[in-house]
Amino acid sequence: MKTQVKISKGKAVRKPIYLSLFVALVLMISIKSATAQVRTYSPLTYGVGYSSFLSGNGHGTFYSFTLNVNKNKHGFSIGPCIQKTSQQISTVKVTYSYQLAEDQRRLNLRVFSYLLYADNLPLSFSTVCLEERQSRSQEKWEQLNNISTDWSKVKLSTIETGMGVEVGVRIMNGIVLRNYIGLSVFYHTQYTSEMYSDKIAPVLMVGTSLNIFNNY
Repeated sequence: MKTQVKISKGKAVRKPIYLSLFVALVLMISIKSATAQVRTYSPLTYGVGYSSFLSGNGHGTFYSFTLNVNKNKHGFSIGPCIQKTSQQISTVKVTYSYQLAEDQRRLNLRVFSYLLYADNLPLSFSTVCLEERQSRSQEKWEQLNNISTDWSKVKLSTIETGMGVEVGVRIMNGIVLRNYIGLSVFYHTQYTSEMYSDKIAPVLMVGTSLNIFNNY
């Protein structure tokens, strides 16, 4: 199997200091929540959200519009996703989250898991560049066999699942900004064997979302 670093390909996190700051914020919320007042949860809250996220699955950045439902500490969201590269809406993402800690309703810490399916989407610009660089190293072989691949026209279908942690900040009543990071695994159900990128691999994913709730 070919060896490559998926994190750099996805351009998710380039500087270790960002990850360190995120971990420090998570620890701060956990410590402060130990002395926070107990919150009386609303039995049901619902709302809408907009998010942007990125992983190393080869499709690049996605934009998502979600329908959100929370009950006590449990959260559920579902919605379509738009690929930045193609502007196509042929992806759906489902997310479940659970609140671990909260600091006086201003900051909260959650864990989450998600499932994503992308149907017949092109490669991101960075993935196309990666495949083209690898193809140049095989240029002589391709000429002998009369093979030429236009990577900008290659399309893949992908299943991705993962889990991670999320920090939410209440900007004002009913409006919450959330930033999250996690680990996931993708599998290309539609794949071409000429690709340098793996068919299945673990990757890092990051994202941010803005959510509006009826009662928060």
